[in-house]
Amino acid sequence: MTMDERGKRWMAYMDGQMSASESLEFERSLSPEDKKRMAEEVRLESEICDRLAGQECCPKALWNSLALKMTNQEPQQRDHITGWQRWVVAAASIATVITTSFVVYQDMSAEPAELSGLEISEDTLTEFASQIEVPGTREATQRFLDDHNLQLRMVGLDSPELKTHHPIKLVGACMGKCPKGELIEVRLTCCGKPIKLFIAKEGTGGARMIEKAIKCGTVQASRVSDGVVTALVGDIHGNVDLLNLLQPRAGNIV
Repeated sequence: MTMDERGKRWMAYMDGQMSASESLEFERSLSPEDKKRMAEEVRLESEICDRLAGQECCPKALWNSLALKMTNQEPQQRDHITGWQRWVVAAASIATVITTSFVVYQDMSAEPAELSGLEISEDTLTEFASQIEVPGTREATQRFLDDHNLQLRMVGLDSPELKTHHPIKLVGACMGKCPKGELIEVRLTCCGKPIKLFIAKEGTGGARMIEKAIKCGTVQASRVSDGVVTALVGDIHGNVDLLNLLQPRAGNIV
């Protein structure tokens, strides 16, 4: 296995993009030095995720500026940032937010603090759909949830549990923007408008990011049940029953 292939597997493991069997196989291949490095990366990611889930919302202008800089980074630069280095970049960005936010808040003309990091930032439905990792079928989405040890049962869009008269479409699912793969997105559209259903286990960095988004007013509806936090972001027309799309299974969350 080349260093590049091993690096890709390492990042897939860290991002929670491996199945349970793939993760177990990868863990068995790690040397004692690898395990030590892994522990250090996990600790760093947890600290970053906690910082992202801080109580304060990021000022909109500052958030957009940082997002634009990260998006416009040259492909060659991105290719050379692997492993722990990307979290150093993330930490630097967070430090910029921390040190700059105070100055921004002192500027009375600055936009109010309102972004939590869980907003729908995609400009078009095409872009919204292009970021999914599994296709928009109930079977594929269910497998995605199972692969990430979420004991949830996904019901059909025509289920009476949803109690909606609006046209709902399942776009697909992907990982959310939280280190360690602690946040999952199920993407939907309602009347042609994008909706994100966020899922995280209680007590994780992903759950804390949802809590922050609730404080920032980003979340339209949320629920905590059987050790899992779910939240809806987007124009749901007041239909909080969309949370019923995911039902708990018998037994404890792994």
